[in-house]
Formats: sequence, C-alpha cells, structure tokens
Amino acid sequence: MKLSKVLVFLFLVLVFSIVSYGATGGGGGEAKSMGTSSKSTKEVGEETKKLNIRLEEYTNYFVSPLVADDYILFIVTNKAKKVEIIGDFTHWEKRRMVYEEKLKLWYYVWAENLPMGEYRYRLVMDDIFVLDPLNPATKPDGRGGFYSLLKLDKDFEVFKSNPRKVGRDLYEFVYKDLKASRVILVGSFNNWNPYQYEMTRYKGGIWKITIRLPKGTHYYYFIVDDEITPDPLNYNTVHDKFGNALNVFEAN
Repeated sequence: MKLSKVLVFLFLVLVFSIVSYGATGGGGGEAKSMGTSSKSTKEVGEETKKLNIRLEEYTNYFVSPLVADDYILFIVTNKAKKVEIIGDFTHWEKRRMVYEEKLKLWYYVWAENLPMGEYRYRLVMDDIFVLDPLNPATKPDGRGGFYSLLKLDKDFEVFKSNPRKVGRDLYEFVYKDLKASRVILVGSFNNWNPYQYEMTRYKGGIWKITIRLPKGTHYYYFIVDDEITPDPLNYNTVHDKFGNALNVFEAN
C-alpha cells in the first residue's frame, strides 16, 4: 500500500510538472481583442500580498485553478520565459502571470466578481497557446482543439472591504491565513479583550466571525497566533501609543 501511494505521488509530480506545447491544437480564443492587458506583473504581485496569499501552501495541491473565498489562483510549473493567461473572463485579452523565483512557478490572481457558469481559457507560454496542465477540465473549441475550463458552481464574489454589514447592527469580519492556528478579533468594542472573539476557520484558510456592534467609530486589529496583525482588507488605519496599527471603521 505504501509503495503504491509513493508511485501515485511521483506520477502526479511528473505529469503536473511537464507541459506539452502541442496539447491544444494551436489557436487561441475567439475573434476578439487579444492584446496584452495593461495590468502589470507588479500589480498582480501587490494583489497577492493584499489578499495574504501564501503561495507555498498551494504547491501541495497540484491543482489549478484554485477557487478560494476571495480570489481564484492559477498556477503553472514551467520554465518558460513568459506566461500569460487569456479567456472569457479576461475578454480574451492576455493577462501576464508572475514568476515566483523561490518556488519556481508562475501564478495569476483573479480578484474580481464572476457570475456562476463555465469560463474557457488558455495559457500562452512563450507565445504558444496551450492548455492548463494542472486542470483536467476541458471543452472542445470546434476546430479540433480544446480550451481549459474554469467551472463556478455559484457566483464568485470578492470581499472588497472589511468588516461587512450582514444584518441590522451585525458585522462580519474576515481574515485570510492558511498557516494560522488561531485568530482572535480584538477592538475598542470589547475593551481590547484578547479572549472574547475567537474566529472560526473555514475552507481555504478563511477565518470569520460575526458580531453585533453599536453605531459609531470602532478600532480593531487581529491577534494571529499571538501576534498583533492589522486587517489587510481595511486600509483605514491609525496607530496607538505603543505604535501598533489599528484599523478604523464606521458602523451605521
């Protein structure tokens, strides 16, 4: 049994690490705009930091795309000099992927709303159109080739701000961290009590808690594994007398 598991693992590594450039039968996308998006690799990298995405966690999944609560992550393990992604969701405009030198992989972060449905796409490696080697879902292109397929079973909605009002005087706080073992919400609304509001972990390293708050201005931060951590989804910050960054929001 152990030997069979090792063989399966090695097989997956081999299959997912090799990209066949002839896999698609050539061609790319529909007869629409196929220019390169103005979105730079620096901006994509900034999105990764803002969403607190730890790429090293995803190297164990061997799957792409990976749909999280607030982003969709595409990964490619290839030694190409340039990798782009193009598809229905980009309006058939090429979007540049970012190369992570330490992990030896290319990645692209999608962080915009998408309605439920199926989305065709392809990768462009050194100007050659190919299928996503980590995605087994495909759809015929009607010309003898195939598209890779992103399937969404429900509407994909991105958290644009934090906290989010979900009911009368009810606010949901969200924090994203795959490695954290404990996350606690602390704020002026509970006299900075570090034990009262322990958050619940959900799939994809999403931590959530919903609490009732009165109208007015509130200050808060997260305690992540005993470390004070500001909210990366809330850019409104001030500093306390100890130099800690506090997030600010107005409940109405």
